[in-house]
Order: sequence, then C-alpha cells, then structure tokens
Amino acid sequence: MRIVRNVFLTGFVVAFCIWPAFAQDKLSGKEAQARAFLTKHADPEKTLKREREFHQELLQRNLKSIKAQAKQFESEFTRFMDFAEEVEGRSRDVVVSAGPCHYASFALHGAMVQVARQGLPRKLPEKIDEVVPLQTREQFAENMRRCELLRRLPRSDRLIGSGLL
Repeated sequence: MRIVRNVFLTGFVVAFCIWPAFAQDKLSGKEAQARAFLTKHADPEKTLKREREFHQELLQRNLKSIKAQAKQFESEFTRFMDFAEEVEGRSRDVVVSAGPCHYASFALHGAMVQVARQGLPRKLPEKIDEVVPLQTREQFAENMRRCELLRRLPRSDRLIGSGLL
C-alpha cells in the first residue's frame, strides 16, 4: 500500500509541479517566435521596400513571386495567431504590442495573399493597385501614414493605396 501511495505521490508531483515548467519552455519558444515575427514587420523602411517590390511584381504580372511571398506570410501569421489565442498574462503583452507599422506590413502582405488567391485579371486596371481590394488598400495607406507620423519619417508616396490619403 505504501508503494502505491509513493508512486501516486510521485506521479502527482511530476504532473503538477514539473510539467508546467516544460509547458512554460514551450510557450517561451513560441513567445520568442512571436516577438521575432513582430520585429520583422515593425520596420517601415522594409515595408516601403516591399510595397515597391509588390508594385513591380504586379506590373510584371509575376504571380509566382507573389504567391511565394503570400505563402510564407500566411504560414508565419498563422503561427503568430495561434500563439495569440493561447497566451495569458505577460505573454499577452507581446500580442498587443503591435502598432501601425505592424498593421501596415500586415495589410500589405494581406494584399499579396488576396492577389495570390484571386490571381491577376487578363487586363490590368490603369491604376495597378486597383488589383488589391479597396479596403485592404485603405488599411495599408492609413496605417503606413500613421507609422510614418509616429516614427517622424517624411511622408512617402503610396504605390498601393495611392490617392486614398
């Protein structure tokens, strides 16, 4: 009887005292990935460069490159959102730390995902950015402008969402 109780007690200690430490290590790894994802999408210069590249890809009808970028972003964003759904407490700060620079990058990459899924029309519109849905263009232009204001950067011309702000 004493052996059974000791085995039960040992199991209890492992389950409730040691296991949370392993779970926290797993969460810490995901938190590090989430922080890296946000850092990658926080730089306005990189977002503006990606906007120019995306604009060129649209002009050249380079759907293959757009699809590759979209696939990579979807994978990273899905992992980030999975992390956002399972975190509590301190780690939640990582999720809510996203600002307009992040949102501008997310909107731009979201536009790539939309174009990758829909494809390009046979005849491109006069304003090439009209391939991207209006709401996405508005979100990108508005958040990029806010990002530039907060970072005290000079206002840049929009290639995606031009004429909206």
